[in-house]
Amino acid sequence: MSWKKKTYKYQTKEAALAAVSAYGHALKDVPPALSSDKDVVLAAVRRRGFSLGYATGTALADRDVCVAACSNDWWALQSVSDDLRGDKKVRGAACEFQTLARLWHRARVVSRSRRFTPFERPPAL
Repeated sequence: MSWKKKTYKYQTKEAALAAVSAYGHALKDVPPALSSDKDVVLAAVRRRGFSLGYATGTALADRDVCVAACSNDWWALQSVSDDLRGDKKVRGAACEFQTLARLWHRARVVSRSRRFTPFERPPAL
């Protein structure tokens, strides 16, 4: 049985930037040399925060990248380096995202549970 060497779809920085800007999860198809590039990783995490898990090297230790990832998806906090995990700005971005997600969910639940709009009269019994 022979094992094939992994081939990557996006070999150049321009192709990688275009792919991760359109779909952040494409960072997994970028070679390790480009997945540690700050510009490529920043474009990916702005699109999808959890794609920080596919980043390698110095991008994981960059504060701007981690804040962008956590403000987009609080689950990205798992992939943040140990040094930055306790950083107030990174944690604040993750907590802010979580709070907004909860408020949005509650608003959807309340809007579904109401029988009448505020300006509508209830039917006469």
